[in-house]
Amino acid sequence: MYNTVPPDVPHRVMYWHIESPYKYMIYPIILVSMAIAFYGFYKKFKFWWQGAPDKSRFNNWWQRLKILIWDIPFQVRVLNDRVPGIMHVLMFWSMIVLAITTAVIFLDVDFKISLYHGALYLALTLLSDLAGLALFIGIIIAAVRRYIIKPDRLDNRWDDAYFLILLFLITVTGFLLEAIRIHYAGDIWAKWSPIGYAVSFGVGGMEEATVKRVYQSLWWFHFAILFGFIAAFPYTKIFHIATLPINVFSALWVLKALCPELI
Repeated sequence: MYNTVPPDVPHRVMYWHIESPYKYMIYPIILVSMAIAFYGFYKKFKFWWQGAPDKSRFNNWWQRLKILIWDIPFQVRVLNDRVPGIMHVLMFWSMIVLAITTAVIFLDVDFKISLYHGALYLALTLLSDLAGLALFIGIIIAAVRRYIIKPDRLDNRWDDAYFLILLFLITVTGFLLEAIRIHYAGDIWAKWSPIGYAVSFGVGGMEEATVKRVYQSLWWFHFAILFGFIAAFPYTKIFHIATLPINVFSALWVLKALCPELI
């Protein structure tokens, strides 16, 4: 059952400075962005399943599953190439942590399942802050590598810059929102959000009315970018992140590792 969290239990105020009905306006926008994304997923998978399937890509299920469990979480193959490998690990795991945190908040706020408080709140707050920092570092590495170092094997398309810019803006606005809330709401557990806490020292000096306007504008901007990211995800090259488990599971290199005499 969902109950009001006692003031001495670690938690934070949800929808700070976002009153009704504005906080409910976000839900139809979420549904639209997810509908656009799911349609893109559907079109991709429909295209892939056309024609005769290569059955050799789906044999030895148990062995393939073990390789998948090892390769995806630890990013074994991408780490063979040090710089892009580190970039992939930072971005992959940061997105996983942030997605888990978002899911917990969603269950807590929208389904009234009391989760986001106490030790779990502190753990997720710390992990999501560190994940945001890892994502930021990964974005910087990706941008430097793609637009300054420019290795020959990289082909730069519009969606590369599009997603790097969106991820950068999502990360920066997320930290700014957290910093403003920490500074002006007097969060006593703020040090569990080390990045937001550090940034909060640079957002002081605003009057209360200004804080509210700035926070609300930044909040809507943050989620507009996020929903744009979600909607465009399956239509661009970065879609390979979502299909990575399928690609690893069905890849011929896995078959070669299992049965080299067949390749």
